[in-house]
Amino acid sequence: MKQSENSVHLQVVTWLKIQYPTLMFRTDMGGIRLNIGQSMRMKTLQKGSGWPDLFIAHPIHGKCGLFIEIKATIKDLYKADGRTFKNEHIEQQAKILKHLTGLGYYADFACGFDGCVALITNYLNGE
Repeated sequence: MKQSENSVHLQVVTWLKIQYPTLMFRTDMGGIRLNIGQSMRMKTLQKGSGWPDLFIAHPIHGKCGLFIEIKATIKDLYKADGRTFKNEHIEQQAKILKHLTGLGYYADFACGFDGCVALITNYLNGE
């Protein structure tokens, strides 16, 4: 059964709460359904689109923190060639990640629960 990005996101934040109870993190609620009024309000409160799903506020090893754009699978990220981003939205997300990296954050895509756990663990271990 294929997992959705939302279910992977929920698994990751649940794991974070258990594995690292004192770690500060913030998750983006961009994937939830809002009515038109709520949607317009959220749009006015945001600086553009393409922001990562998860931010871990833990500076370590010269990085200011970790931003993660969560994808359910690698197929949600790339076209069949495995190199070309699937659509313009993902290209925009990649630009945001690159910009955040330039500002001193660690910022990357992670696919699936295992990919997210590996990225977080490696970041916290300085790998």
